[in-house]
Amino acid sequence: MFDLKIETVMLITKPLLILPVLAAALLARCEPDPAPVAPVAPVVQACDMALTGGQVWDGVSFQRRDVFIGDGHFIDAERSGPCSATLDLAGRYVSPPFAEGHSHNVEAPWSFAGLNARYLEEGVFYVLNPLNMPGPAQALHEQIAAVETIDVNFAHGALTSYRGHPEFVYVAVLSSILYGGAEREAFEGEAFHTVEAPDHIEPALDLLQAQGSNTVKLVIANSEHHDERSAFLRDDENWNAIVATSLDETLDQATRLEASERASVGLDPALAPLIVARIHARGMRAIAHIDTAVDFDVAVRAGVDTIVHMPGIALAPGNTLENGTLSDTAIAQAASRGVGVVLTAGVRPEFTAETDRPALYAMQHSNIRRLMAAGVPVYIGTDRWQAMAFEEVTYLVETGAMSPAEAFSAWVATSEIVFPDRRIGKIATGYEADLLVFETDPTTSLEAMGTIERRMKGGAWLTLD
Repeated sequence: MFDLKIETVMLITKPLLILPVLAAALLARCEPDPAPVAPVAPVVQACDMALTGGQVWDGVSFQRRDVFIGDGHFIDAERSGPCSATLDLAGRYVSPPFAEGHSHNVEAPWSFAGLNARYLEEGVFYVLNPLNMPGPAQALHEQIAAVETIDVNFAHGALTSYRGHPEFVYVAVLSSILYGGAEREAFEGEAFHTVEAPDHIEPALDLLQAQGSNTVKLVIANSEHHDERSAFLRDDENWNAIVATSLDETLDQATRLEASERASVGLDPALAPLIVARIHARGMRAIAHIDTAVDFDVAVRAGVDTIVHMPGIALAPGNTLENGTLSDTAIAQAASRGVGVVLTAGVRPEFTAETDRPALYAMQHSNIRRLMAAGVPVYIGTDRWQAMAFEEVTYLVETGAMSPAEAFSAWVATSEIVFPDRRIGKIATGYEADLLVFETDPTTSLEAMGTIERRMKGGAWLTLD
């Protein structure tokens, strides 16, 4: 009785299936047309100043364009309202400010005013101090990070092994000069943090964060001799002999350097990857002090963000052509992982004998050219007391390691590792309105880099005393 064919069922039910569709269409026709949407007015940004007729650095070369500034930032020309002021630059050259990627100069209030003036004079607005005592630096905070001052990123104490670098520097040298003869205990947890086991890592990072650091320095030094040197330094007799010899001014420089070199050791290289992982887990950045090409490889494999020394800074006791020459493999790994290098090539020229300097320059030239050819970011830093960044730039150009244009580009780019979370280092919409105005093209010569006519920070022109 119910033997209906499938075709018959479909003929009966098909009209029923389209009824909902027809009903929806009829209801839609009964609804009133939606009200027209008013066009959104473009956001107009208040323009405080227009810089016209300038040649503006785009990261590669200078291009003629106008620059608009509002509320301390560069703003979009198409969204800018009328500008309160206009300055015709008449073809002058505009670039972001320079930065110093490795300096211990800025640490205490007593010396800041003079250093601040010197940095601003050469166009440096941002400084990374990768190792300092937190107390003096915190006292300095009231004087820095203003429109009329440089901005400084303090890393505070470094992670190292027992009696490893920089313990010798602070306990044996700086203690009597700057810290009233303080004992080792005054520097532990301040200038350095002893990390020799996994359970030492978190307490050190807790303390660094409590002190306000967002950048952590790992000391990775002479990794190929770590076990031997660490064992040697644990012996009090050995340590005392190193200190006594290094400070004996009746001895020749080579003998004293050879003694202090024995104290150049750092973290157990096997701990480095774990330390870096813990640093990154906290949203902090990891930078590395290194001495040798082996250290460079250890730092890259550990995953640090930036290496703040290039190996081969001198040919002196402990520093040779063999342990200072980077391998192509290590360079390629640094490039693939985006690890940058602060060169500090001119940090210790006096440590190398005159007769050995051509060999030193050749090694440094090879390292730097191969780093750049591979795409490894290179940056400018001095790591020499009272030295200014222009001295490092001069060294790189005069020894043939870089052209003026390459040194200029690296000097500008250094800001990205000083304050990586800030929008600085570019003249682009949304970036902080910090800039330099040069009379002549600063990529052409060292002399041209010194032709700064104007300096702007936070949208305000600076007046140097």
